[in-house]
Amino acid sequence: GPGGGGGPDLSMRSLFKFVSYWNPSLIADAEGKATIEFAVPDNLTGWKVLAMAVSPEDRMGLGEAVFKVNQATEIRPALPNQLLAGDTFSAGFAIMNRTDQPRKLTIDCTAQGPVKGADGEETVRFDREFTLAPYQRETLFFPMAATAAGTISLTITAGDATDRDGLTVSVPVGERRHGEVVASYGMISDATAIQPLLFPENMGKDGGELSLLLSPSVIGGIDGAFSFLRDYPFSCWEQKLSRGMMAALHGPLKAYMPKDFSWPDSDRTARETLTLAAEYQAPNGGMTYYLPKDEYVSPYLSAYTALAFNRLRREGYLVPGQVEQRLQDYLQNLLRHDAVPAEFSRGMTATVRA
Repeated sequence: GPGGGGGPDLSMRSLFKFVSYWNPSLIADAEGKATIEFAVPDNLTGWKVLAMAVSPEDRMGLGEAVFKVNQATEIRPALPNQLLAGDTFSAGFAIMNRTDQPRKLTIDCTAQGPVKGADGEETVRFDREFTLAPYQRETLFFPMAATAAGTISLTITAGDATDRDGLTVSVPVGERRHGEVVASYGMISDATAIQPLLFPENMGKDGGELSLLLSPSVIGGIDGAFSFLRDYPFSCWEQKLSRGMMAALHGPLKAYMPKDFSWPDSDRTARETLTLAAEYQAPNGGMTYYLPKDEYVSPYLSAYTALAFNRLRREGYLVPGQVEQRLQDYLQNLLRHDAVPAEFSRGMTATVRA
């Protein structure tokens, strides 16, 4: 019968999973065989089955197999992962004729939720007819616009008298908001001060949020930069060095931080960063982002490392002498002979020199 339910009571595919079955304790029979049954989700894809077996004597084995789930008519979504209120977009769907005969397919697509047609239509519905050759896939796009925060639900059917497919998918729509940041400074001699505020004329009708940060010093509000690098997950040398620099400054600037901010291992982070420097130094003395090879040396990163060494020394940390000397030799050679990569412009070279 027709795939996807077929006939007038076509059921929409809406259950999609990355793992369709998991059983951590399947018991095999005396011959080491076991049988499972499960309903595959609505994904039209290939599935890999992995089976790991353990004997009572702790012998282990691993086997795998592959099976595919497909239909004579297939619809695959090509949609944005998320939208903001006010976005215009094209909802895409790839339609495939997975048969050995040409077919004339009828497409029906509707959208519900905070959505309008691209020209402002309140009802969003599209009907198309086209012919697909055997095993041909074609992507159709339907223009529409997100009007408010919420969820847009899209339903599409495609098929002919022999087979049909139906799909229901949703796209989240977030609020379109952006912050305005302004600063004011001055001196006060009285116990109180008044600061007038002018709210934007184009504020959202559903309201907004006002956040105030007061600081007795121009160093106020630096905890955001410290927390960003404290939790930074990436790990090339430039990023490690920047994180180590901030860790070294945490102690001297702790008095200007909010009481709920902490970086308990900041001193150890700074010292470990200096220990790692040798791992990113190439044979010619320059510094690299990852692999310590001459062809990967960055003059900018090398100059930045030298500046960081000087700052860390002023904060009381022991800079690795051999690494610093080789780095200074590399930079001296760069200054005297313009030994920079061919792709460096005069402006980039001037930045390194500075």
